[in-house]
Amino acid sequence: MGEGYRKIFWGIFIATFNIKIGIVKILPAFVGFIIISSGINILIEETNIESFKKAKRYSNYTGLLLFLGGVISLSGISLEANILIQLIPIIYLTLELLLFYKVFEGSIESLSREENTLGMVNEFVSKQRFYTIASIIINLLLCFSITFNLGIQTFGAILLIIIRIFLMTSISRLKNLYLSDENPEVN
Repeated sequence: MGEGYRKIFWGIFIATFNIKIGIVKILPAFVGFIIISSGINILIEETNIESFKKAKRYSNYTGLLLFLGGVISLSGISLEANILIQLIPIIYLTLELLLFYKVFEGSIESLSREENTLGMVNEFVSKQRFYTIASIIINLLLCFSITFNLGIQTFGAILLIIIRIFLMTSISRLKNLYLSDENPEVN
């Protein structure tokens, strides 16, 4: 399972800190979600937990949405001209919330199947709640910003980076937990 969490970690990293040269993205965000999906695949193979299966579906939808958004932006369509195009970030953040909620849910279920993990289960339940509340707040800020043209997108982007760093540290904790279980001689 450690390898699955490692892929999820790097997928989040690529989706958050994608590299651009001019207007061309070297590693677009949708590539990060493809990597996340492959990591979730490993978790599904090892646990067969339904939450991971749903997370994979949300990851695929998110990657497809980001790919289509990239095609739209490269085509030169004015983003302000169509309200549906302005809703893409809100749909994206909602799909991302559902994706990582399900990853947390599957991880909690997986941890609860093991012995002596009550402390870890409680820790990740708290992390899941924090992530859910923070993501909803960010999404509401984006909705208000788009609706009332408030111009607080930069603040929302900073909050999104902070929540992504939180996600990466949480996933890294899971990765290290399972890697230490898989390779006890490393300790």
